[in-house]
Amino acid sequence: MRRLTLSLVALVVAGSGVEGLARLHEGGTEIVGGARGYRTRPGTYGANSRGFHERELAEAKPAGTRRIAVLGDSMTWGTTSAEEAWPRQLEVALGPAVEVLNFSTYGYDARQSWATLPEVWAFHPDQVLLGAYWNDHVPTRGITVGEPPFLVWLAAQRWPWRHSAAWRALDGRAHRDEWNFQPVEGFFREALTGIEEDCRARGVPFLVVVLAPHALAQGVDGCVAFGAPRERCELATGWTQRLVDDATAVGVPLVDARGALSAPSPPSNATDWEHPGPDGHRAIAALVARHL
Repeated sequence: MRRLTLSLVALVVAGSGVEGLARLHEGGTEIVGGARGYRTRPGTYGANSRGFHERELAEAKPAGTRRIAVLGDSMTWGTTSAEEAWPRQLEVALGPAVEVLNFSTYGYDARQSWATLPEVWAFHPDQVLLGAYWNDHVPTRGITVGEPPFLVWLAAQRWPWRHSAAWRALDGRAHRDEWNFQPVEGFFREALTGIEEDCRARGVPFLVVVLAPHALAQGVDGCVAFGAPRERCELATGWTQRLVDDATAVGVPLVDARGALSAPSPPSNATDWEHPGPDGHRAIAALVARHL
């Protein structure tokens, strides 16, 4: 009996250690379940206590202030500081009577942005913007986290034990071959329609900002010359246009921000073909500001 007890204690300790290491390995990711899937862990990557790449926010809106809430993925979240991302630059461009609150999360698809809306409504926005990116056509079923990186599989959260970080790591490895970037017909339009209907029911205007990799400012060949895979450049080109087509079909007003980075020498991030640098974020903000 004593040996059995010691063995059980050893198993519990070992299991707890493996789970602790797996959670540490996941870094700034916090699994929240439901359609959102995950969010930034509060306190990491400059995230506030709610896990958003933002300053600490009060739900009560200051008198005389117009609030704009922005949804999206890493193109909106920003790859450096929250101050350099285009939502904050938009706030600067619009002046002190406007607050622009960034509720985006890196890696999110449009469905996950839609699932973020319940948290957004608590801040009483006067307008909602969605920074749409071509991979919004692709359901986010996994994310790569940790160092060395491994895949966390998000589609298997239905059972309690699958909320374990160790299980997610094993599940990600088992499903690695299923993870791809192939767009799914109708996926973006369904989420876009859901966001539009939710906003309309609350009487809040909704606007889509169509974003694209800054390397595509020079076309597919320029994108490839930047070092990106041709297949991705071609996918991004075609499916960015589909963002425009879907928003038009749903009847949602849009700003086509591809034009913000179309100068002969676009502001660029030399280490990343997709995400623009600070100059690119300012250019996007300036274009969006002209439409608000």
